[in-house]
Amino acid sequence: MSKIIAIGDIHGELYKLHNLFDKLSINKDDTLVFLGDYIDRGEHSKGVVDHLLKLSKEYNCVFLKGNHESFFRESYQKVFGSSAWSDSSSTNCVAPKIFNSWMINGGRACLQSYDAQAYLEGYVNKALYTMGETHSRFFNTLKLTYETDKYIFVHGHLAHELDVDDQEEWQCIWGRYNDIWPHKSGKIVVCGHTTQPRPIDDGFKICIDTGSFKADGYITALVIDENGHHFVEGK
Repeated sequence: MSKIIAIGDIHGELYKLHNLFDKLSINKDDTLVFLGDYIDRGEHSKGVVDHLLKLSKEYNCVFLKGNHESFFRESYQKVFGSSAWSDSSSTNCVAPKIFNSWMINGGRACLQSYDAQAYLEGYVNKALYTMGETHSRFFNTLKLTYETDKYIFVHGHLAHELDVDDQEEWQCIWGRYNDIWPHKSGKIVVCGHTTQPRPIDDGFKICIDTGSFKADGYITALVIDENGHHFVEGK
């Protein structure tokens, strides 16, 4: 029987992702659902996305959008959609607010993974441009939700009173696990985003963000099969 394997926040931690996959048993007909936040904070954001694209050629993969992917997309659009940022080699531009927020929340490590020389020499927007040129297709095709007959997958939060197709993007990627109520469909909501010391199963909702970017953090998977579901922890 095929399985669904949901994978929590990765945050540029390629080696921890490998640790998790070493503990998973994956068949060709399984579906891998990645819950977002692939980039930032860890040292290997580019390597993580490269690896995910490789996996998508071997398995059926669903990639959801996290708030950190939104940081990148909004920053890229504002930077290169503004005449002040039209020169990708300039260092004298004033970053928009969203870009500054991204840098504070792990974006620096992400840009260094795409173009370390440009970033370290002060050509920050050149590194941003390189990132967009390298993986824009991946970031532009991320989904907000994924739904099966018993589960709904989302990065951050799902509004209990709204159908899946009517969810607001901001809430899906920025809302928190603690604020999730039983969904009107009766399905179990599976998310990441809200860091936990261990994966949590509250019956109607499950969180598998176990702080991959922390020194003692790791990446968790939720494996769903005909017998129900269980966690696999990439410690």
